[in-house]
This record gives sequence, C-alpha cells and structure tokens, in this order.
Amino acid sequence: MAFIIGQKVIYTSVGGKKENATILLRKIDFPNGQIDTFNIKGGYFDYQISLERNGELIETFCLEKELS
Repeated sequence: MAFIIGQKVIYTSVGGKKENATILLRKIDFPNGQIDTFNIKGGYFDYQISLERNGELIETFCLEKELS
C-alpha cells in the first residue's frame, strides 16, 4: 500500500472532483485484509479516509486508485 495513516492525499471521486483527504485506516493493518472495526466494515475497499465538504468532515471508503 502506497499511503500511511495520517497522510494527506488527494481523493478523486467517481465524478472526477478532486478533494483533500486524510488516511484514517488501511485494509492491510487488519488480520482479515478488510477494514473491520466496532461499527465499520469496509468490504473490499483499500482505505478509509476523512475529507471536508461544505465545512463538515466526512468519512468514506475508497480504493487506492482513487488517491494521489
């Protein structure tokens, strides 16, 4: 995996919009290879990120290819 927790990245949404984001979790840090916490199951995504939209922090899942 190319990114580390806490790293600032650029997230490119499906629609092509680029947004500043921060890496929160990586799937390789979990024994089963999936993001799996108390209330979050990330399925086949590579990262959980935090990004700011309209003054609010939003957490979402994404694939490595969506980050730069």
